[in-house]
Amino acid sequence: QIQKLLRKAVDGGSRYFVLEATSHGLEQNRLAFTSFKVAVATNITSDHMDYHKNWQNYATAKAKLFKNVQYSVLNKDDKSYEFLKNKASGTVVSYSVKQKADYSLEKFPFKSKIQEEYNLSNSLAAASAASLLGVPKGKIIAAVQTFSGISGRMQEVEAGQNFKAIIDFAHTPNSLKKALTELRKKKLPKSKLIAVFGAAGERDKSKRPLMGEIAANLADISIITAEDPRRENPNSIISQITQGFKKLKKALDTDYFMIPDRSKAINFAVNLAGPADIVAFFGKGHEKSMGYGKKEYAWDEVKEVRKAIERKLKNEK
Repeated sequence: QIQKLLRKAVDGGSRYFVLEATSHGLEQNRLAFTSFKVAVATNITSDHMDYHKNWQNYATAKAKLFKNVQYSVLNKDDKSYEFLKNKASGTVVSYSVKQKADYSLEKFPFKSKIQEEYNLSNSLAAASAASLLGVPKGKIIAAVQTFSGISGRMQEVEAGQNFKAIIDFAHTPNSLKKALTELRKKKLPKSKLIAVFGAAGERDKSKRPLMGEIAANLADISIITAEDPRRENPNSIISQITQGFKKLKKALDTDYFMIPDRSKAINFAVNLAGPADIVAFFGKGHEKSMGYGKKEYAWDEVKEVRKAIERKLKNEK
């Protein structure tokens, strides 16, 4: 399939092809016959542990991307840096938003519309790769400074309400922690940060209580709901997430709520929101379906959130 896409790109006159390589694809050698010129690492956290079992195996699978490349672009701020550096091929290039590196905000200054630290880091990663491919620095900076983000990533839904509604794809402990940390920075002292999230069924179960603990630490109120439960019982998944809240002695129906139906959870969160609050909906982002059993059902998080806000505003008139 990748080769077909590459052929299509070449036939269409494309000079560059950007591909997100998954650890599964690398481990199963699905990219074995694809030659990469530049390999870029953003971060390697504990993910897909149901498949890889531990971080070492996960990182080793990711490291396969850095074999036989001309440039290895590594994140100096991530714990994977030294590990990947020892396995990387070609010219090893570093980037960082926190320390000295080949590419940093000092050496590559730009003002981005998306100011979250992880987005600045991702922007530097992209700038590093583009620069190595010969794209002029001015063009790179102009592109970064005009880029306003993509659907489902810190996407704000505006329907005339007096609180912020944010949709984000965060679905791992690391991404949830980063997203909530950034949103807390934007929260007013007396306002609330309300988080709506779940965890995917038939996937890494070890992350569920971790996500609960992260939300318990960083959100003022959490609503735990379904997120592609597939053939698992949504209530069972939610119960595993709540272990993180119980660990921190959080109170059910005060600090956190369990609402398996995602539409009802969204409505509940929106109705809880007061002036200047931030309500964040995690896990679905840009996706257009929800997995229940063996079937995928149509789902649009933006539409659901917008409907909930409009309903709240109508009832308040």
